[in-house]
Amino acid sequence: RPVPARVEIIRSQKKFKKINLFYLLANQWFSLKSFWQRRKEIDDYLSYNIFDLGVLLLAKLLGKKIIFLYIDDYAVLTSWPKLTPFFRLLVRGNFLMADLVVATARALFEEAKQGNKNVVYLPNAVSWQDVARGERPERPRVGVISNLGDWIDWQLIVGAAKKYPEIDFEILGDGPVRQKITEGKAGENLSNLRLLGHVKHEEIFHHSRNFDLAWIPFLRNKITDSVSPIKLFEYWLVQ
Repeated sequence: RPVPARVEIIRSQKKFKKINLFYLLANQWFSLKSFWQRRKEIDDYLSYNIFDLGVLLLAKLLGKKIIFLYIDDYAVLTSWPKLTPFFRLLVRGNFLMADLVVATARALFEEAKQGNKNVVYLPNAVSWQDVARGERPERPRVGVISNLGDWIDWQLIVGAAKKYPEIDFEILGDGPVRQKITEGKAGENLSNLRLLGHVKHEEIFHHSRNFDLAWIPFLRNKITDSVSPIKLFEYWLVQ
């Protein structure tokens, strides 16, 4: 989609294969440098990265307004449980320095109110567009569009495809759980389970408009209790 006229997307050219301490330090340096170079052009600083405390402190010192987007329970998203208390402190630091906190889920809204007096609840949404339904597939189709993170119930996906061989299951997205689904598909010889990998956002509706059932196979845990999944609104759009 085209970028709005007064919006500039600043991307680092450095690529990392995994998130580690070097990645976090390099990301902080890039953010600080980019902010400093554009400090005279910036009135408000919008952040959704809990590691940007250095940038937030600089923004405060320069008198900028800070808006913190609280879109996930960052403290429990980590694959390193021992770091959860540290991440909680980072979230608390973002609350303290923000002039406004925008929370996308009720649970996040309630938590943010404990650390900031100026909090608004603003669920995710999707831009309205006319999505015509495509040709009907020959067989019933269940679709999943998601980042395939640890919150995806991959065993439920494989189990459903095994139980209903007359239904096609189409999985769009990538992530660490994709390998587990792939192994489950091979182990059960499931020809009705298709993994399409990463799909560009503008191409998503070409697939979802042909779903008979749009599915969000989340596990029930702390992460999924604090989300406002954009895919839900995208599913609604094509129904």
